[in-house]
Amino acid sequence: MIRSSGSIFRHFLLLGLTSFGGPVAHIGYLRNAFVSRNKWLSDTEFSNYLALCQFLPGPASSQLGMSIGYHVGGLKGLFAAFLGFTLPSFVLMWLAGVLIGHIDLSVYSGAISGLKLVAVAVVIQALVGMFNSLCPDDLRKWIAIIAAMVMMVAGEVWLQILVIFLAFVFGYLMGKAPVKSTDLARPKKMQKYVCMGSLAIFFLLFIGLPLLTLFIDHKLLTIAHIMVQAGSLVFGGGHVVLPLLEEGVVGAGILSQDIFLAGYGLAQAMPGPLFTFGSFVGAASIPNQFGFTAALLACMMIFLPGMLLLLACLPIWSSMSRNRGMQSALMMVNAAVVGLLFSAFYDPVLVASVTSPAHAAMALAAFASLVLLKLPPWLVVLLGGFAGQVIWGGVH
Repeated sequence: MIRSSGSIFRHFLLLGLTSFGGPVAHIGYLRNAFVSRNKWLSDTEFSNYLALCQFLPGPASSQLGMSIGYHVGGLKGLFAAFLGFTLPSFVLMWLAGVLIGHIDLSVYSGAISGLKLVAVAVVIQALVGMFNSLCPDDLRKWIAIIAAMVMMVAGEVWLQILVIFLAFVFGYLMGKAPVKSTDLARPKKMQKYVCMGSLAIFFLLFIGLPLLTLFIDHKLLTIAHIMVQAGSLVFGGGHVVLPLLEEGVVGAGILSQDIFLAGYGLAQAMPGPLFTFGSFVGAASIPNQFGFTAALLACMMIFLPGMLLLLACLPIWSSMSRNRGMQSALMMVNAAVVGLLFSAFYDPVLVASVTSPAHAAMALAAFASLVLLKLPPWLVVLLGGFAGQVIWGGVH
């Protein structure tokens, strides 16, 4: 099913405007939009891309969106999906960086609470659907449950990678013998150039920027270096990159601790990917000409490593997934990923959002609106934000 770049951009722009709640919630929004509603890809295809994005460093939900764009529109579709999903939060965080001294986030705390509760409902809906689809037998149900239990007890990021790897090995050993390599679809020549070129640019940035900062003392170069390092080394998405950036940005004197923490709070309230916090850092650190150049550079540099690694892996991943042994491995990986998402839903999504019976009631109302009333997610988001502001106002 081929889609035009314009159509892909419009669908992802709507998600970029309405997908609150962080990386795990974004996965729910993406599945709701492109598997359940528009049927651009199957649940299995969606989960295979999700498994790849869990393996790679970078913003997993943004990489998943780019993968969906690639699936239906090739390279143009990948860039259209990225631009649509990222543009709203980039603009909002850029403006926040320029206006940070004049923003009082507490005024909108009620709306923020309502938006977080809608995200809870979206994630529950997605997780139930994924569990039913990707864990149809007892073996995969147990893999999902064990993965969730392990991550809830010991939630280190490296353990997430280990859980996925063990599920992969177990599935591959359980599966049938691989088909011959001649039976596999090989990447086209153009795709090979994209793979190799993407890897070359990634290593050039990762190694070259730190070396340049040794000889050239310029704030823009320092910001680019910090963003590339963060985007290259973070597994687990935006909730992990924000505290990591604090060490680099505040430690290098790019921003004060107070301004960084204010931006951190704003990033949690924005729709779309949390990695656009980079645009806030750029705009707040170099406010001349409204900080746009620095904001754009910082945002590009924090996303670029994850995008380059995804571009290097997608054609190979598509070919590998046709291997019978790989298919068995992916079934087990997908079950493990469902478990990891259950764990991530518990903390930080559920723990941070549902702190009272009234919160639980609103989350349940949002869930009923999605499942029983079949309201579109963007409308539930608007209603949730409005209701939260009316009910709680400036009270946390």
